[in-house]
Amino acid sequence: MNDKQNTTKKNKRNWLICIISIAIVGLGIVSAIIFGNQKPSIEGFEENLIIDDSISVEMAESVQLFDISKALAIGNITAPETASDIESFKRLMEMNRQEAESLNEGKIVIPKIVLFFDFNSAELNASSLALLEEYARMFGETNQEALIQVEGFACNIGTKEANDFISRKRAENVQKVLEQNGVLSKCVEVKWYGKSRNVEFNYEYLSQYRRVEVSIK
Repeated sequence: MNDKQNTTKKNKRNWLICIISIAIVGLGIVSAIIFGNQKPSIEGFEENLIIDDSISVEMAESVQLFDISKALAIGNITAPETASDIESFKRLMEMNRQEAESLNEGKIVIPKIVLFFDFNSAELNASSLALLEEYARMFGETNQEALIQVEGFACNIGTKEANDFISRKRAENVQKVLEQNGVLSKCVEVKWYGKSRNVEFNYEYLSQYRRVEVSIK
């Protein structure tokens, strides 16, 4: 065999090796493309379990919002504000609700209300009834574990016995309306004073003594 024939054989062998190498590399690339997109699985079960490599994190609500249904009604002792009509009561209640939500201490201030009566009368007028019904509704939104104090008063006109009687009737009528509007009887404490405490006050008009005060004790 001459040198030319040997050279030809070597060239053919080199080309063959080159073609085989290219084929192997090509197969490797195709395999990587086909199987590279598949997620790994765990064998050994009836069905392969696909591993989910995504992570989902949910943040739990860490702050508990103010819930008036669980709140205790309290009176504003340090700076008492009194409402004698439904508009002023609603205004004060809105302010107190906002403060309770900001403090989030499980308490809410319900302002004192004052109901006025005609001379020698224990009948509630329409304005007083509306105010009292709103007061009962507001108290009913709380946990109703507080105590409502109802206090009846009378002016100085007439005997002690007459004023004691009328102040008691006024307070009892207020209690009745509260209970008719959902307030439990155990949540209401009734007191009456006639004209015995009038020296404590310095009102301009006698009509201001003929009243019932409703507050959280």
